[in-house]
Amino acid sequence: MKFIKKFNELTIEDLELVGGKNASLGQMIKELNAQQIRIPNGFAVTSNAYWYYVKQNTMLDEMKNIFKNNQNITTDSTQLKKVGRQLRNLFINASMPQDLQQKIVQAYHELGQEYNKKI
Repeated sequence: MKFIKKFNELTIEDLELVGGKNASLGQMIKELNAQQIRIPNGFAVTSNAYWYYVKQNTMLDEMKNIFKNNQNITTDSTQLKKVGRQLRNLFINASMPQDLQQKIVQAYHELGQEYNKKI
């Protein structure tokens, strides 16, 4: 399961894995690099990492309960804010799995090394 993908590894085909902005960045980097236009690289944390975080913190049932108990969130902005706050609190109070944290930190350090080589 891959938690991190570098922008230069991404294309628009990775939309479900990394979201629209990241997939678009990857596609842009790929297309512009072919034209010798250099864009700084970066990395995306994948949806696999998100679901791993949720699973490791056993949050899915609680997330489902929040939605189940607040079914009118599409028509009530006050309720929507409440649900958003409850979900954010779940994530804020959860623990980052050590292996996921290491992968993110490693990707950050690799990105820094990549830039240092170019300077």
